[in-house]
This record gives sequence, C-alpha cells and structure tokens, in this order.
Amino acid sequence: MATVNYIPYNKQSAFTMRGVMMYVCLKEKTLLKNEGYQLITGQNCCAETAFSEFTATKARYTKSDQVQFYHYTQSFKVGLDISPQQAHKIALEFAKKNYPDYEVLIATHTDAPYIHSHFIINSVSFEHGKKLHQPPNTLRILRQSSDEICMAHGFEVLPTYTFGRSKTPSRAQRKAHERGDSWKDQLQQAIEFAMIRSFNKEDFIFLMER
Repeated sequence: MATVNYIPYNKQSAFTMRGVMMYVCLKEKTLLKNEGYQLITGQNCCAETAFSEFTATKARYTKSDQVQFYHYTQSFKVGLDISPQQAHKIALEFAKKNYPDYEVLIATHTDAPYIHSHFIINSVSFEHGKKLHQPPNTLRILRQSSDEICMAHGFEVLPTYTFGRSKTPSRAQRKAHERGDSWKDQLQQAIEFAMIRSFNKEDFIFLMER
C-alpha cells in the first residue's frame, strides 16, 4: 500500500527549485548499487537538464513568478514486498496519468526504511503554457489515482481517505476530550512526538505513518 503527500514551501524561487531537485536526485538516495544506475526519470524532459527545461518553459510563456513547482511524494508501507524498480515504475505511471502535459522529475529513494518516490512538477505546462491548477481536493484525487495504479499492480491499498470539514468540535468530540480518549488529541500528541524526533520532512512523514 502507498500514500501520497504534498510537501509545501513557504517561499518559492528558482533557487529553491534547483535545491530541491538536487536533493531528490542525490546519488546515495537513488542509486541501485547492484545495478549501477539511479532511479531518476524525467517526464517530458531530460532528468539531467530538468531545471533548465523547467525555467525555459516558464520563460517561453513569461510565467516565471509566484509558484515555481509542486512537490509530492508517494510512499510505500514499511516492509512491503516491493522492489525499487517496481516503485519507480508505479511512480512513472502516476506522473503520466496525472500530469501528462507537464514536465515532471521523478526520483525514487531507497535509503529510508520505506521506499518512496519524489515528484517535482513544473508549475507551467510546456504544451499549452497554462499554470497547474491545484483545487482543494487535489490530494484526495491524487491518492485515489495512486490507489488505482497500485491495485492494478496487485498491491493492497489504504482504507478510503476521509477529510474533516468542520473546525468546530462536535459534542461527541468535546466529550471524548473530557474523557481523555479524543482521537484529535492523540493525533496532536503524535505530531508533536514526530516533530521533536525528525531531522527532515522524510523523517516526519515516516514517523507519522508509523
């Protein structure tokens, strides 16, 4: 089973985009030692020149301001019987299905306890110059898409995702808080636990999944 997560950035620039690309493509994270190659692929671009191609597309359509890129990860459960090559193949299908008209840099990491892939997506389409639109339900759509691809490859998926809509605690939630068994309180404690023990975003995601 796999889950898809969005990694936000408070400030974006070409410098930030370049740094993120360099990080996700680090040799020690993507190298298949026995095979001698890295699990890095460019969709609608060359992986080695993805940064320059991303910026060239923005310059072509004069859309180099504001959001530069979008960063998502697709992470597989710890202990799942899946090879890095399979995970990368699924990642390529995921990118093609959801971003057919956009340049995407895909890098699969094998150095963590769980196999996961990074997607760096250009905010501007090379095909028609439109900015990538990310509505509020984007993460739900992407997770469902990931589930469909994983099931097609014979992997189990997580239960249906649910997203809370009300910011005001219900009566049942208030009662649970008073009893000390509120799932929201437990979630807050889990988040604080993960934040204290995490050195980077990948550590945080891994601890939260645990």
